[in-house]
Amino acid sequence: MSFETWALIVNSTILAIVILGTGLLIWRLKLGSKNKVLLFILFIFYWMAPLMTREYTGQMHIHQGIGDGGSLLWIPLTIYGLVGLAWRPLTDVLSFNMQSRKNVIFMSLAIQLLTLWPMFVWPQLFICNIIQSIGTGVGASGIGLFNLMFSEQEHKRKIFTTVSILVLPILIAEFITSCIEAVLCGLVPEHGPRFDPEPTIYLDYLKWLWLLAIVFIVVSFVITIFIKEDRKTLFHNLATKEPVKNHHDISVVVLVCLAAVCFGFVRWVVSGPSSVTQLIYIAFAFDIPQPNAIYPPEVIEGVKFFEGYLSLVFAIGQLIGAIIAAAFLSRHQNKMKWILILIGALCWWANLIVNINIINVPVFFSTNLLMGLGYGLMYPVFIGIMLNKYFTNSSIVTPIGLYNTSLAFGITCGSAFNNIIKGDIYDFHYTESTSHIAAFDRDNTLVNSVTIGVVLLMLIFFVASYVIHVKHPPIKGKSNIRFNTSGEMEI
Repeated sequence: MSFETWALIVNSTILAIVILGTGLLIWRLKLGSKNKVLLFILFIFYWMAPLMTREYTGQMHIHQGIGDGGSLLWIPLTIYGLVGLAWRPLTDVLSFNMQSRKNVIFMSLAIQLLTLWPMFVWPQLFICNIIQSIGTGVGASGIGLFNLMFSEQEHKRKIFTTVSILVLPILIAEFITSCIEAVLCGLVPEHGPRFDPEPTIYLDYLKWLWLLAIVFIVVSFVITIFIKEDRKTLFHNLATKEPVKNHHDISVVVLVCLAAVCFGFVRWVVSGPSSVTQLIYIAFAFDIPQPNAIYPPEVIEGVKFFEGYLSLVFAIGQLIGAIIAAAFLSRHQNKMKWILILIGALCWWANLIVNINIINVPVFFSTNLLMGLGYGLMYPVFIGIMLNKYFTNSSIVTPIGLYNTSLAFGITCGSAFNNIIKGDIYDFHYTESTSHIAAFDRDNTLVNSVTIGVVLLMLIFFVASYVIHVKHPPIKGKSNIRFNTSGEMEI
């Protein structure tokens, strides 16, 4: 039996185990009602669509042979973040005006459906990659809607307990999509012209990821129909939340948003679509030197079977981090926040320092676990802080909406920075040469060094917000606080 057949069997088996485990988890998870279970399942399917397309946006661009390989890669990846800058705050406005978050989810799914199908029909066109990046950005921006829906439906739970529940659908979607990607990439014919100037065979296989994403969107649309939205809880009693009403409270929100910009920047520079592209480059240039050869077939055959699991490694680290964060935050909500952020930052620093000094596939793959661990520790903290706040003058714009917008800005900057700096070395028509590897070393060191500084900046912003919060703690809202249909607070 060939290596390809064994890899397909292994990948398919892992996929089956993950799907079975997901079913058992949902069955055992006590969410309180069938509607909440449906909302949980909807979140999984909803998030699988942008995950499926986002991770391979860079790969699709490279194989389209546009420009000088990777020199224009920053365009579709940056558009993904720019869409978030507009759509994330817009979801708050639309939700309030329609008095429904469910309807906004319908809108998000419709936009994704309209923008993803051209990529399946014409995968060789650069403009289709840009269009699908718009839909992917809209889909990813919808996470804020689910955060708010869960917090409103579960307002009797502690905020950090709700956040812990919200992490699970994201991780489940990561696990399932990673396995599907690994299976699909393994089906590419042996020695297929994956990196030739016109890699039509690989494009023909890669485009099926977009079709699967469309299927997930359709399934999400059907599930959303059956979701019952209690509009009385849409802007429910805010007695358990912290009001943002003076300059100290505003300073905390601003500093957390600045930390979120750095958080999104680092996340997108080091992981996501860029990491898949970099993994294959490292396999080519460093692990199997082949002078005057363009991506030797044996390199491609080796990497293609596990590149889909790169995001799975990140998700495993994130799962471990999320479990640790949930355990600590459930007992020490106020005392442990800064410690979790510090440990998460240390994990990210370790990953960046190792990637500067050691460049090979096993190390790059393994250190992605550290990135996931750091992300899993910090993500619940940021989300929990912003979900636990509200603006006293209006509920149309929410702190979590500002946080998500800040995150989108960081993602935009991170995508542009990483791919503009490394665009020349991601030209896949380069031959392996000493000068090319030296260029990679230079650019890789520059990107990781700057990112180390951004992590430090994130830590400074968060600690500053924490100090202000401790010295000037906000007063909990009164039990009779509500907002009228104009978004103004009533007492």
